[in-house]
Amino acid sequence: METIESDCNKALEDIRENIGTANAIIIEQKLWPSIQKTYKSNNSNPIVMNYFIGYYNAMYEIIFLNSQSKDPYLNYSRYGFETSSLSSAANLNHKLLYNIHIRLGDLYRYGDSYDNAKYYYKRALHLDPRRGFAYNQLALSTPLTKAYQCVYYYVRALYSTEEPFKVAESNIKVSISRFDSPLFERFRRQSNISMSDNAITIAYPSNGQEWFYLVVISIHFNDLNLTLDLLLDQLLKTIDCDDESLQFDYLLMSLDVAFDWILKDRNNQLANDTTSTQKAHLLNDNLKTLNVWLLSNSKLNDNIDDDRKNETDCNIGLIHNTILKDFSPLRQIYEQMEYYYETEMYRMDKHRKILISRLVQKLQKF
Repeated sequence: METIESDCNKALEDIRENIGTANAIIIEQKLWPSIQKTYKSNNSNPIVMNYFIGYYNAMYEIIFLNSQSKDPYLNYSRYGFETSSLSSAANLNHKLLYNIHIRLGDLYRYGDSYDNAKYYYKRALHLDPRRGFAYNQLALSTPLTKAYQCVYYYVRALYSTEEPFKVAESNIKVSISRFDSPLFERFRRQSNISMSDNAITIAYPSNGQEWFYLVVISIHFNDLNLTLDLLLDQLLKTIDCDDESLQFDYLLMSLDVAFDWILKDRNNQLANDTTSTQKAHLLNDNLKTLNVWLLSNSKLNDNIDDDRKNETDCNIGLIHNTILKDFSPLRQIYEQMEYYYETEMYRMDKHRKILISRLVQKLQKF
């Protein structure tokens, strides 16, 4: 431990001297393998783990929290971090801060403290949702029993708009080999992957969030047919018993994302045989029934003022568009949207009205 402690102290001093430069990031990156090796050679000793956790917390506090300039990279935002307006030095410091959170998450994960690990991975993700590494680490911290969330994180890691995590593609294949489910069997056949002997049985999605995850996963495999059939069935069941719940909103958002993917080529004025097949597949009885419900709940046919028309515009970014704004398969659509967040133009109580109006408009294109 004495050697690694000396290395850590020297690295911290060197980082302080080089703060705001690429060298600071390189110094930390070179130190990290030594920390991993020391941790593993000490048989996951909690004292060693706590030392390294304390070290990275000290790095964070000394370099960032004690900065008299209160640089803008310390400003967290629930909508992500906008780096385009920062100086080069601030951007580099921001990247170092991201890496520190990843390291803290990894250290907690090595000690099987998954809740703490996820806390730091999510803070890294909050700092920069465009990078894929935090998504991959979140997947590693998610139990296989949460199959849809686990694979969703890997898909987001692979399709991040900046620094996509390419290893996530193989992680997706390994993960779906462990799930015994008609949905994942369909994906396995498409990717020529066998199911492992110790596969666990996975039921269909049990809540709106899992349906949302499944739609994103299906986009990765470019196969929404079965997913849409099941999603429409679930929507109609929910309409009959609980159409005022938050879970129903998630189902509607999932459908909207699916529509965006299917209509993407039309938006780009491109022809694609696979997408055309999926468009034709949509024209079924369940969709027609849902369309009747959507029309009955839509205000599009009312005489509404200009502000109300603006609110129903398909160009307004809603919650799910914000979540997937950095998902590269849909980036071309979502980056063109206007994101008002919780201003007068867009409040949470208007979310469903706008979403239903949007779905009605999109259904008219089929």
